[in-house]
Amino acid sequence: MKIAVAAVQDLFVRGGAEAHLSNLCAALVRAGHEVELVRLPFRWSPNSEVLRQVYQWRMIDLHATGADLVITTKFPSFYVKAPRKVAWVLHQHRPLYDCFDLPDYSTFSSSSEDDAAIRDAVRRWDTEYLGESRRIFANSQTVSRRLMKFNDLPSEVLYHPPPSASEMRSGPFGDYVFLPTRLEANKRPWLLAEALAQTKKPVRAILVGRGPQKERVLEAARRLGVEDRLEIRGYVSDAERVQLYAGALAVFYPPYDEDLGYVTLEAFLAEKPVVTLTDAGGPTEFVRNGRNGVVASTLARAAQAFDAYFSDRDLARSHGAAGRATYAEMIPSWDEVCRRLVDA
Repeated sequence: MKIAVAAVQDLFVRGGAEAHLSNLCAALVRAGHEVELVRLPFRWSPNSEVLRQVYQWRMIDLHATGADLVITTKFPSFYVKAPRKVAWVLHQHRPLYDCFDLPDYSTFSSSSEDDAAIRDAVRRWDTEYLGESRRIFANSQTVSRRLMKFNDLPSEVLYHPPPSASEMRSGPFGDYVFLPTRLEANKRPWLLAEALAQTKKPVRAILVGRGPQKERVLEAARRLGVEDRLEIRGYVSDAERVQLYAGALAVFYPPYDEDLGYVTLEAFLAEKPVVTLTDAGGPTEFVRNGRNGVVASTLARAAQAFDAYFSDRDLARSHGAAGRATYAEMIPSWDEVCRRLVDA
């Protein structure tokens, strides 16, 4: 089968979405399909730019290309015209949905008539053009709930392995909590410093990632007096990242209403317990409180979890093993993912 995968590209960004696309295309090729990746660059500003990009994608017509199937992914790739279109929604344009009017996560506000008009138009068009799909899959339960809440569109949850699944390995339980993430506002990396400051044990923390929130993290660490226990490494190689997972005491992942969250899945593959927060979104679909990690209602509770794992490595080991079992139970192989997409 000839399959076109439609996706957007944040220029000079190599994150989870980009790795996801590479793995999807590779898996489809292994399954015997001929695959083309159709991409257009995405710009986040000014706010009106989102309309131009919607029009740009809607102008693309794949009817006469010979594609037997088009798989669309992130907004606004699902606006593409195609005879047989299946949507696998990684997420919509969240600044116009659940993050609208939240200045920490969106530049759009109801105080602007233009912003409100853009929001209403995009939500209406999302509903219409996603509705053209033969079937709609969602990256997670969190994404599926948003589609139903805002667009009244039913979808099937389709999880998938994280990009580094084959490289992850377990290792000894060290004395540090690990957080690998982009230093963006929606990832809330400064909460690592705030939780660390409330521990009673000499727990350390290692933060890996780059982004505009680095100074906020450093300021929080200095203000709370934990700069000597919080190490920020910035960019690390894939091999070093795997090693840091393997040697961690636990993994802390505190994003705001994350779509899916590869960090949780990678931690479970490394057999490490995960500490997350009740409003983290995707991670809470996998973390079972007191079984494979902790879903904390407060940062004080997260700090207590750090202390508990530091004091009891057997507890950390037991929760880590349970996380690995949760992964095996919930995450299908790429072969299964491809089969469901193609059969749709």
